[in-house]
Amino acid sequence: MRYHEEIVIRITGIGRRVMGRFRILTSIVTIAVLVPALTGAPLPKELKQGDQVRIVGIWKLVESGSDLNALSPGDGSSWRFDAEGNAAIVRSTGKADNGIKYSIDPRESPKQFDWMPSWGNYRGCYALEGDRLTLYLRNGDKDNRVQEAKRAANVEVYSFERMK
Repeated sequence: MRYHEEIVIRITGIGRRVMGRFRILTSIVTIAVLVPALTGAPLPKELKQGDQVRIVGIWKLVESGSDLNALSPGDGSSWRFDAEGNAAIVRSTGKADNGIKYSIDPRESPKQFDWMPSWGNYRGCYALEGDRLTLYLRNGDKDNRVQEAKRAANVEVYSFERMK
């Protein structure tokens, strides 16, 4: 065997070993991501792209109403949701209500939303489609939760568009 043939064989062998290790590493990463997702275990924070991430931001109230009455145009307020479960309402007058807590659970059906301002607890559900967020809320305890994402008696509806 000539010297240059021996070098080619050695380089080819190294390449095969490197590619084999790369395939193994790729498989391990794939398994690490898929297994928690398929078993219901929480994904690492940086891999979440669900509603908990999508709700974060500033939303302009475009419609609101209660019961089965027609929805009225929004009052010009904006609502801000952060990733830690804190929210604020900035009124059109410039007054802000800070320190409001909220929580969502997109795993439930319908997707659950709890709104906890200082003036009461509101339990309900939500729909988040693109840049549109709609809340269906009822004041009261968890036994009084809104069970469907639709307008009904004793249900307050708030419809938002994401501010860009």
